[in-house]
Amino acid sequence: MKKLIRKWLAALRNLHNTDHLDRMIFYRISSVDEENQTILIHVVHKNIFIKQTFSQVVSSPEIIEGLSCEQACWLGVYYGKAIRSALQGRGNFKNIKKPSYLLKHRYGRYRIHSENRDGTISCVHLKTRKELTLSPLSIAKDILFIKEFDANQACYIGILAGIQMNKNENNLGKEVKQKTIPYLRVVK
Repeated sequence: MKKLIRKWLAALRNLHNTDHLDRMIFYRISSVDEENQTILIHVVHKNIFIKQTFSQVVSSPEIIEGLSCEQACWLGVYYGKAIRSALQGRGNFKNIKKPSYLLKHRYGRYRIHSENRDGTISCVHLKTRKELTLSPLSIAKDILFIKEFDANQACYIGILAGIQMNKNENNLGKEVKQKTIPYLRVVK
């Protein structure tokens, strides 16, 4: 009898799967000003707009969890680009705060397992336990795949993707400069 009740309860849990699709979205990104490192956030179904810096929004877990996974990822991309450009001395970074919650996992089908030395991310499917290793930029570009993560982890993936995008832009600029600069060689 107890086995029958356990099977019945397991079937009910599968019917009422608390997946990421049931999660409420409270905020939406309205506009982004990369130069001033500010973002305008709209409260859904209200006429309320909040203007904050990238670091204020990223250090606020309530706002990140209230965004959709895709928008949390793109917020992370802007934050990562700003961090990378500030580290290279090309701009100032406003209000640097270190978020400590970005790897928390509460929902979603995938969870970040590790970050590898080559810049790739290993993520695990929670039900099948299959592990995927992808670059954060490819995860951020795939709209359907980023929705399978927790919003906090999507923001972290976005930060890594923004840093990688900024590195790629700098490497492209250096290659173009090296190819186009003529030089003379003295031959004796």
